Amino acid sequence: DANSAMICHLCDELGFSEITQANLTETSTKIRQQLKNKEQMITYTELRKRAIKMETDKYKAVQSEGLDWKTVDQIYQIWETERHVAAERHLFHDTQEMLSSLRLSFQDGGIIVGAITNGKGNPFQMTSIERYFDFCVSGEDADVFPNRKPSEGIYEAALNRYRNLITSKRKMIHVGDDLANDVGGSHVCGAMAVWADLDEGVYRQTASKRGTSSLKHQPSWSTLSSEELKKRQKLNEKAKSCISAKIRNLIELPAIVANLVNSFYTK
Repeated sequence: DANSAMICHLCDELGFSEITQANLTETSTKIRQQLKNKEQMITYTELRKRAIKMETDKYKAVQSEGLDWKTVDQIYQIWETERHVAAERHLFHDTQEMLSSLRLSFQDGGIIVGAITNGKGNPFQMTSIERYFDFCVSGEDADVFPNRKPSEGIYEAALNRYRNLITSKRKMIHVGDDLANDVGGSHVCGAMAVWADLDEGVYRQTASKRGTSSLKHQPSWSTLSSEELKKRQKLNEKAKSCISAKIRNLIELPAIVANLVNSFYTK
């Protein structure tokens, strides 16, 4: 939905009718590869902006001139705004029930809930669920980048946020759908890792496709290279030994968390 909103603006408002999402994905992939060859990294935000600039610059014959960076920033903001609107619109049906139940299970303040993301997904930009979260860490934060998932750096940053909220020592439980990024990465920092291998028939999630043997089976928005895919597959296999618990439905999570907490404190 976010990609569609951005493409519509480029076509309908700015006259770049030739640009498609496939074009932007292809250009993003090329930018990533060029940077990798130079051993450089940029944030996903900067990657999207550069792809927009490069694609619009191709069609200066259509427009009298390419877009300036201020306009590129505005186009990117359309993407980011719609990204949160769409995320809220497409929340899994049991997300709010699960979060509410999780909070109610620890009414004594015994739980701190945070979001850890490599990109710009932020629960505090989603009115229906923001009240359930205490903090959010992004791989683009100044104290994190370039150490995004599966690097332990982003998880250390999350622990620092947590320590700013509560002084007593607690156990970290990380929940995520990506074996390499979520399970393997958080385990390195001592977290109990819950793999959200959600029922594809119910949730239609794409996480399971990120470890397949072929690039053609990756999500349409993916910019993974074949080399990166092979590396991910190895990390996925390694992460399987780090799973503390597995859920197929979100509503299972509060009970799983309670069991993990009890097992930790009764050792």
